[in-house]
Amino acid sequence: LCQTSIEIAEKFVQLGLTHNLLVAMGNADYTESQRQASITLEIIARTFPLVNDIIQEAMGEELYNLFMSDPDRLYLNMDSVQTDILLSNQVDIPKMLASQQS
Repeated sequence: LCQTSIEIAEKFVQLGLTHNLLVAMGNADYTESQRQASITLEIIARTFPLVNDIIQEAMGEELYNLFMSDPDRLYLNMDSVQTDILLSNQVDIPKMLASQQS
């Protein structure tokens, strides 16, 4: 959906789905969900630079570079620490955006 519509991608960001996509990327029990979440988040990151910066900070340099270099196969290349980083993320983009506007 995000590939075909910037409006949908923007709505995903506004609804706070970035956090959920990061969690899904870390859920090793569902590899197809990991792959789809990673692909979707990569599209959002490339579309919205501010979201990209937040994702990069949350993931850390190494995981972020691995993610951006091959989001389709990220789930195959993550270790347990990287998976934990994704599962425990505290990304709340709507809250961050609201605090910047105040």
